[in-house]
Amino acid sequence: MRSVLNRVESSRDRAVREATIEQSDLPAGEPYLLKKPIPVRMMRGSELDFTANFDDAGVSIGGESCHDAFEALVNEILDAFDYLAEHQAELGQEPQRQLTVLRTYLGKTND
Repeated sequence: MRSVLNRVESSRDRAVREATIEQSDLPAGEPYLLKKPIPVRMMRGSELDFTANFDDAGVSIGGESCHDAFEALVNEILDAFDYLAEHQAELGQEPQRQLTVLRTYLGKTND
């Protein structure tokens, strides 16, 4: 993760970069397993404005640095996965689609 983020942060000429979330990017000790790398689009709005997006699942969050936005996105994806899975019976069409996408990339080790 660090090498990808360092390239994004040092690139002042490109406003959009691609990265991936790998198993090693997930918080240690958490019960999640990546089935495949999660594609991330990093956008730089200004010197202290970065946005990280997982477009397929419609999950996006910002941060003051590329690293902050990336880490926040990892946590946002895990939180969304847990919330949507817990409330699956109550989900509308779009949240159900999001959960379906998330499940193609992510699972729990205790499932």
